[in-house]
This record gives sequence, structure tokens and C-alpha cells, in this order.
Amino acid sequence: MWMQPRRLAIAIIMVVVGYILLNATQSGSNLSNDTPSTPLLLFAENIETQTFSSNGQLTHSMSGMRLEQHSQNIIQITSPKVRLLNEDNSQWEVSAQSGVYKNDSLLQLLNDVHAEKTVPEQIQINTDSLLLNTKTNFISTKDPVTFLSQNGKLTAIGMTFDTKTENIEFLADVRALYTGNKNE
Repeated sequence: MWMQPRRLAIAIIMVVVGYILLNATQSGSNLSNDTPSTPLLLFAENIETQTFSSNGQLTHSMSGMRLEQHSQNIIQITSPKVRLLNEDNSQWEVSAQSGVYKNDSLLQLLNDVHAEKTVPEQIQINTDSLLLNTKTNFISTKDPVTFLSQNGKLTAIGMTFDTKTENIEFLADVRALYTGNKNE
């Protein structure tokens, strides 16, 4: 018994689509590049978190316009802002266009990263990406960095910086312009 041409065409289309879906599933690829490889577990908008030390002192706060969690250890943040507070009451504010928070302490900031300290003196750091450890307040990057203070401007490739002790190391191609303290 022969199938009618229309039914035969539908059957062939179904077999081809089934074959494509089966191969896509087996190879682990997605048919749409817009779909994350893991399902969305959690999302929030306009969030702020605060972290305190064992003696009740605020150590840092973090906020973002949107947060998406696709796996247990990775959270994507839109417009993250982090405020790091030190025991001497100095504080750093770090912001970027996007960020990825991993393992409850590592925040990879991406695109237009800006770090600023305003008390007791103003210092700014600008770069394209920055890795921030929220438990140790240690930041680092391998990207070009611009460091601005009241004493001048410094550019370099790469940096490591402990915001608690304010020990900073520029890694390569360091160039500085000393203008002196304009407030003296």
C-alpha cells in the first residue's frame, strides 16, 4: 500500500527533523546559541547583599541590576558594584558593566571596570577586567591599567593589589607621570 504524496512528504520531514534533533542532543550542542547550556535556577533584579565579619563589622556589600544563576557555583551579574570596607574605615568601590561570581568569593568584573577610593585620598583604577576576591579584598588583572591619584597618572599592563594593606604591584610596561600633590 502506497502512501499519498502529502503524507509521504510529512513523514520524510518528521524523520529528518527527528534525526537533526537526535544528533544535536547526542553531540551536546544547542540549536540556539542564545540558550544557556544549563537551565536558569534563580534570577533577581536590583539586589544588594551585605557580608559581615565574625565580630559584626560590615566587610563588603555587593549590588547589581540583574543576577542570574545557572549553576550552583556561578552567578552572572549585570552592572555589579562592590564596596570593600577595611578596618581603618577606608573603603573601595568597584563597578563594571558585568561580572561573574564564582565559589562564594571570586568576582570576575568585565568591561569598563572602575575602582575608586575616596577617603582619606582619592585614587582611581580603570581597566577592562579585574578579578576580586571578596574574602581577602585582593584584586588583580592582566589587562592594561590606568591608576590616577592626586600625585599623577600611571599606566601599566597587569596589576595585583591588596586593598587592605594598599600594597600594589604593577606587572609590566609601567609608565608614570608625577604631577605632585595639587592640594599642598
